[in-house]
Amino acid sequence: QQNIFWFFFFVYFVFAQDPGNNCILPYEMRNTVQVNVDLSSYTSTINSEGLTKCGPSTGDEPVFFGQYTSLVPNSKITISACGGDSELVIYPTALILAILILVVTLHNSQASFSTNLVAGNSFIFGLYDAAGGTGPFTTSVTEVANEGTTCSIPYQISDGESFDTYLSAYPNSIASLGMDDCLNSPIGNAAFFKYTTLGESRVTISACGVSGDSNFHFFSSTCSGICLLFLGANNVNLPECDASQVSVAFTSTNEGYDYIFALTEDSGSTTDIFTVTVNEELFGETCSFPVALSRYVILSLNLFPNSMSSQGLNCGQTPNGNAAFFTYTTLSSNTETRLYTCSNVFDPDIYIFSGCGANTCDMFVADNTFDIAPCGSDFSTASITLELDIDTTIYFAVVGHNGENTGKVLVSVAEVSKVGATCAMPYYIANGDSIDIDPRFFPNYITREGLDTCGGTNYANSAYIVYVPESSSSKIIFSACGGSASTTGIHVYSGCGEGTCFGYTDDNRANIPECGTQASASLSLRPAGTPIYFVVNDPTDKDGTFTFHLEEIVYGHACTASLPLSNGSGASVNLDGLTNSIASQGLSDCGGNTNGGKAVFFRYTPTLADSNIVISACGSENVNIHVYSSCATDTCIGYSNNNQANVPECTPTQASITLTGMQVETIFYIAIDGVDGTTSDFTVRVTEFVYGNTCDIPYQIANRETVNTDLTTQQYSIASQGLSECGGKGSQGNAKFFEYTPISSDSKIVISACALGSTDSDIHVYSGCGGSSTCLAYADNNLANNAQCGSNEASLILQGMEEGIPFIFVTDHYCGLSPSFTVQINEILPGDICSFARQINDKEIVSVDLSNQPNSISSEEGLECGATGETQTAMFFEFTPQAVSGSSVIISACGSAGSDTNIYVFSGCGETTCVNFADNNDAAIPQCNAPQASILLSEVQAGLPFIFAVDLSANSGASVVDVYVEEIPPLVDDCYASGSLYEHDDVYFFTTSSCGGSFCAEIDFDLGQCTDYPGCGCEITSISGVTMGDLMQTGTYPVSVTITNDAGVTVERFFNVVVEDSCNPDGPSVECPQDEIVVFADTLCGRVPCAQFSQEDFSFSCSDYETCDCNLVYSSDSITPGEMLYVRRTYLLEIEVTNSLGLYSTCISVVTVSDQPN
Repeated sequence: QQNIFWFFFFVYFVFAQDPGNNCILPYEMRNTVQVNVDLSSYTSTINSEGLTKCGPSTGDEPVFFGQYTSLVPNSKITISACGGDSELVIYPTALILAILILVVTLHNSQASFSTNLVAGNSFIFGLYDAAGGTGPFTTSVTEVANEGTTCSIPYQISDGESFDTYLSAYPNSIASLGMDDCLNSPIGNAAFFKYTTLGESRVTISACGVSGDSNFHFFSSTCSGICLLFLGANNVNLPECDASQVSVAFTSTNEGYDYIFALTEDSGSTTDIFTVTVNEELFGETCSFPVALSRYVILSLNLFPNSMSSQGLNCGQTPNGNAAFFTYTTLSSNTETRLYTCSNVFDPDIYIFSGCGANTCDMFVADNTFDIAPCGSDFSTASITLELDIDTTIYFAVVGHNGENTGKVLVSVAEVSKVGATCAMPYYIANGDSIDIDPRFFPNYITREGLDTCGGTNYANSAYIVYVPESSSSKIIFSACGGSASTTGIHVYSGCGEGTCFGYTDDNRANIPECGTQASASLSLRPAGTPIYFVVNDPTDKDGTFTFHLEEIVYGHACTASLPLSNGSGASVNLDGLTNSIASQGLSDCGGNTNGGKAVFFRYTPTLADSNIVISACGSENVNIHVYSSCATDTCIGYSNNNQANVPECTPTQASITLTGMQVETIFYIAIDGVDGTTSDFTVRVTEFVYGNTCDIPYQIANRETVNTDLTTQQYSIASQGLSECGGKGSQGNAKFFEYTPISSDSKIVISACALGSTDSDIHVYSGCGGSSTCLAYADNNLANNAQCGSNEASLILQGMEEGIPFIFVTDHYCGLSPSFTVQINEILPGDICSFARQINDKEIVSVDLSNQPNSISSEEGLECGATGETQTAMFFEFTPQAVSGSSVIISACGSAGSDTNIYVFSGCGETTCVNFADNNDAAIPQCNAPQASILLSEVQAGLPFIFAVDLSANSGASVVDVYVEEIPPLVDDCYASGSLYEHDDVYFFTTSSCGGSFCAEIDFDLGQCTDYPGCGCEITSISGVTMGDLMQTGTYPVSVTITNDAGVTVERFFNVVVEDSCNPDGPSVECPQDEIVVFADTLCGRVPCAQFSQEDFSFSCSDYETCDCNLVYSSDSITPGEMLYVRRTYLLEIEVTNSLGLYSTCISVVTVSDQPN
């Protein structure tokens, strides 16, 4: 009874005191919470509590006792006591038995230390004043977890573990670590966790507690700071979690994947306690939760806790070891389903079930029934082949043969196509067929079949396909396109086995639009009947689906298998034997009227730059030619159904076309079909011409253009084009043909073909092409005196060529050789040079853009004048004063604002011809601005031309100038001061009659008109020297004409009357017949030989002045042509010749007739 009394007395004594007043009832400290302590209210001492002293303490100072219980393992705990001369003593947890062992005494007013205490363990500390005082003090305990305070040092939580989480021990927030908070903006502490998955499984993570709203923030395994997912609700509906406390479940597909997540409290509170729990349930742990196997998996059986018997499964010899459970649903009826498992640690077995539960066992497999070693010869393997319908689901378990479960095991399922899975049993594809390839059904790599990789990848499931060509003149196009595969590969072999590879592609070599970057290619001219082996796969993703398609096309039957044509080659075509149309190839008819008729397809590759390409289909009417840039839709570049190119072999209604601007080495395509679908026989030909190769396709040369000409590249001569030599010699040699269109009808056109004297060139100029063209000019030497030409090199000048009418000129070699030289044409317009100045009339305005002029004053040899300009391009003019001598001439070069012009006046072209110069408005023309030039010339001589040039100063702002010339004569009362003008040509007469023993002409002529300054009249007042109607003998007679104008100025003007003989006064000039003429008898007159006299029996001619006629008259005694003459007789031939004036001459000859020819 006394013991009981003292026990209750002790309990009352201890617990009736305030917490912290003794070691039995210490003050319960909370993490991070500060406590204010005043020792004056505490009576216990270290001595009174029977505790061991440590340090300088006497043991009699009042002590405050605090107790703290660790929240997390392996944390850092800091105790502080601030105020006075504080000292701390720390002891293990005080049990009621008070068996206390001093741990440490700290005399630094603050203490911190790390502990590996298990969460929930506690310790006691005493606080006193070393100086015997009572404080007050502020004391606190701070605990910080060593793991989980940052993303980079998370707490590694394990499967099945529940971890009580006190957020007060995790002082960092997501924001304070600079990490993304998934827009949830948590303000409180965050605890970071990492979980590493075990395999393909379902993982459940939760954070439940008595109170509080928990959240999860998921981050990448690299702690990049980017939030991947935020969760804040009981998504799995766990009963231990409130609705606002977080839980999540997800499927893991990999072993060893790290999930990083942070736990926060929604309001930022740190007082709530959450239990974080992770449970991972591996697929295959139970029959009802199996691994849905799609290909293969490698796993550790020791992770699968259940046996077959625990799942209610029994196959007669079911082991008790760990079992992994699987299911598989077949994808096709055309496959074999192969199951196998292997391990190099233990011997695995396969058990097959129709479902989960009793009496579902179908078979047990312990052997490698299809005799392959998928893992290697040193592995133990169990395998079986099943033939199942599509969508059949089987269940199977893998178990160690003797219950073993240590080590890895591979479990695999494969549906294998019954054909095409091996090279020995390939799929035989027909022309035009397609095969859908799912690599899952073709598990054999290339090297497993003993084949080379051909440069492609080996590690990809591959399908094996064979095609037997039908023709040896065909193109075989094949592709592996579409489906889910991002890339495809095609390997081509001549058979099975090493060394049979002859091609590989993994890009779209056949340019099939629907293939994109997937594989396609083509083979040409493979022997008919010889198999080709194709191996196709997905080299990147390994299991992407695609479609293999093959089409064999006889060349010419399709655009993609078009027949190649070469320059000048021809191909005979019969459309009856063809199968495809333009429409079937996806091509437009280019505006024609094809209507689905059969077509033949060609291709051509241009070889020459700047060429014309002529395509013809001659020999049949109703044929279309279509030209395409490729075999794709909407690529038409030409069409013809008539003889557009004027090909001689084609009639006007047969098809030909000329293409220009085609790019060198770039293939284009030609399709030819019948109009309205008709079929025909015809010949297709392509001819490519370089510009200038023929007269019909000449090189269009521009003014001032220089063309380097190499006759070795030319194919045709002048003669081959039906042109005459035009006076030349080398018409059989190679020639180049040019066409030029004159800019002006008033120009000089200079053409040259030179090589600095190293060749002997010719130039032939024609009005056009063909035999009917006219030869216009020819040169075989330097007729134009071109400084760049040698004496035997051709140059010439053409004048009077009509503006806008093109002409042809041809260059070749005099001896028919094929050298190189430079051809140049320069059309010199009036005003371009001094010696070919532009004629300008009085009061004429000529607008000229001086920037377009080719020459300057300084470019004219020896021409100098003035002090500015001369190097700027200029225009040259010629003006002839028409008024009286002593006139003035105003020249201006004004016009566009901003122009700054110069005028130069010359007496001719050459040195020391400068007459005057102006670079300002010297003539004070109102229309000219100050920098624009005008000049006044005085006392010019009528009828004497002079040259002037206009150019720009270097700083001129405009180049268009109006050039104006006006002649101003001296006047009296608005009439010419020197008298009126009178121009009358000399008058010529021919004698027509005799007079006074001679011959005369009757004088009668028109006096003409006089002229004066505009507005001033004039008249002829008298004439002297001859009288109208007079008969005058030959001679020259001056005529004086007196003229008076309105100002009363009288002037005498003169001209001549000239009388000339119309006939020779000495009579006509006669060439008489020979004196004796012999005529041979050629017939009989009765019995006497005779001959008919003819004018052909003698020669005779008569001539006189052009204005005089000469007549032949036979005398009365003379024989005449047509008269019959007899042998052995002599006749007289007497001819009298008379001219228009009656003057005559006489010829006499003797004519005899002989019956014997000489």
